[in-house]
Amino acid sequence: MTPEEEEEAALKRQALIDDAAAKELTLATARLTNAKALQDEIDRKSPLAIQSRDATAAKDIALAKKATAEANREAATGWVPDLSAVTGGTTKFGEAPVMYGPSLSASAITSAARDLAAAVEPALAARSQDRPLRILVTDQAQLVDSGGSYLDTVAQAETLLNAANSEIAKSAEARRDQPSPLPEGEIELIRIRGVEHLANIMAGVAATAAETPASAPAEIAENTLASIIPEIASLFSVDRTLSYATQDIDVITAHAAVVDAVLALDLTLTVTHDAFRTLPRSGIYGTVRELQIALVGLRTATLAEDALVSSITLVQPPDAAPDEVKRKFAADKKRVDDAKNRQAAQAARAAAIEAFVVSVAAKPEVGHSRLTLAAMREQLHGGENGAFDFVLLVPKPTAGAHQILSDRKIGWDRLSVGAAASLSYMLMDPRTGEIASSGVSGGRSGLAGRVGGQLALQGEDDGYPRGTSWFTLGRGLLLVALSSLLVGTPGLSVDTITIALAAFALLGGLALVVQSVVMGNTVINARSLAAQGLLGFLVGLALVVLPRTPAFSAVEPWFVVGVAILLLGVLELIGKSGLAGGRAEGFAWLAGVVSVIAGGALMASVLFFREASTPFVPTTLGLVGLLVGLALTVASSQARQIGAPARR
Repeated sequence: MTPEEEEEAALKRQALIDDAAAKELTLATARLTNAKALQDEIDRKSPLAIQSRDATAAKDIALAKKATAEANREAATGWVPDLSAVTGGTTKFGEAPVMYGPSLSASAITSAARDLAAAVEPALAARSQDRPLRILVTDQAQLVDSGGSYLDTVAQAETLLNAANSEIAKSAEARRDQPSPLPEGEIELIRIRGVEHLANIMAGVAATAAETPASAPAEIAENTLASIIPEIASLFSVDRTLSYATQDIDVITAHAAVVDAVLALDLTLTVTHDAFRTLPRSGIYGTVRELQIALVGLRTATLAEDALVSSITLVQPPDAAPDEVKRKFAADKKRVDDAKNRQAAQAARAAAIEAFVVSVAAKPEVGHSRLTLAAMREQLHGGENGAFDFVLLVPKPTAGAHQILSDRKIGWDRLSVGAAASLSYMLMDPRTGEIASSGVSGGRSGLAGRVGGQLALQGEDDGYPRGTSWFTLGRGLLLVALSSLLVGTPGLSVDTITIALAAFALLGGLALVVQSVVMGNTVINARSLAAQGLLGFLVGLALVVLPRTPAFSAVEPWFVVGVAILLLGVLELIGKSGLAGGRAEGFAWLAGVVSVIAGGALMASVLFFREASTPFVPTTLGLVGLLVGLALTVASSQARQIGAPARR
């Protein structure tokens, strides 16, 4: 064979070998595939494989549900409001003048004075007697000093008066049996000169007192819906500014309130103010006048003695003079010496009286003269002008006021002003110095209302009687009755609940309209009350009519119920049931807020879950209705009768 033929034969043999190998590989692959398929079939039918497949399927189902939930959450995100975007209210504090602060503080003082009078009444009543009780009201706590001044002044005055009268009596006794050295006319002239001398002394005291400076006076829809909800919520935020200030209430204002409250007690008594009164002319003043008269008598006696001495001529008789002349000279000399001794004693008594009168009448830079203090405290120690049975010490009161201005984005801005005051007191029996009663009484007063409208007195001291708002009470009891039906009868249909809600809206709205008309003068917000009633009546009418119209047949009934509850809550916040401030208005606000929350929650449940027909919804609405109804019922009992006459 040629080389070419050999090469061709080799290629053919190799091709046959490759073809056989390929067929063997294909056959082996087929056998392997069949074996694997057989093994897979065996594995698939084994219990372990079945459990593995079930676990994998469960896992896939769970992942699918998770993906579905995440998709639902993402779809619902547009309906969920971002509450972090809600703008909250602010509160500012600062010391600043408070509107009506002095007036309200005075009103609080009046309240504290009534409590003070009620506290001391038992002690006063225990001293019942035939004559009226005499009470001294003062702010001077240092009665020991002024009372001691009285006792010292009286003792000195009586001592000087007794000594002066004794000297005058001695002089008169010495000159009784002797002829007067001066004619009667000259003696009267001496008396006149003595009076003029005393007048000059007193004029000098008055001039000294006039030159003394007086103390200075005291000085007194999905994304769209989600973005709107935070904005709406922010509208209900309130910016508040709180101001406070100490109130300077003078002691006369406090004493005026205390005297008025004490005189109003069912007791027979007279009240004297320590500063605002007149002083009696008798007593210590009478003693001083007697001293002045005695001073005139001393001056007169001194002049008379001087005249007596001048009328006697003493000439020393010689040793050879008769005994009768010597005896007459000795008698005359003794008369002159006795007269001079009496003159010296009279001058000393007169100087002491003059110094005493000047000292007791001199007015210091601060306070009263000793004489005035003695006269003011005389009746604490008895005396001919009658003694005080009690001393009521009431020092300068303390008072403060605050003001809260609420800047609302929806509704009227509101102003609230309050004041508080306290009075400390002690009731003393001056006979023994014992304290019959003591303590600290307090009072408060306030004003509140909308800015630009009438402000109502607040608190226990507003002067207006409380009464029952029968219209608000009727609405509260009606809502309690209907809500009790919902709670006690489970499984009620939405139609039944709609009818009950419509009945409350219609009857309640009608009642509010009537209240605003017949009692417009006894409520502050009569117009808003009328608007609340009219709009509430329209809500009830819509609940009756609209669900029966074709246009609303596709609307979820529970959604309509939620809208109605929310609207009624908003109307409650606007009208506040016509309650004039205070705790009554607070309960009305509570009823409105609860209604708004319940209505909004019901609407959200329909929007998010597409249904609200779960069995607990009627019961929940019933419980909410009970809470709102009870709030209205309590609010009705706290109503202020603004149109009624104020208490005294």
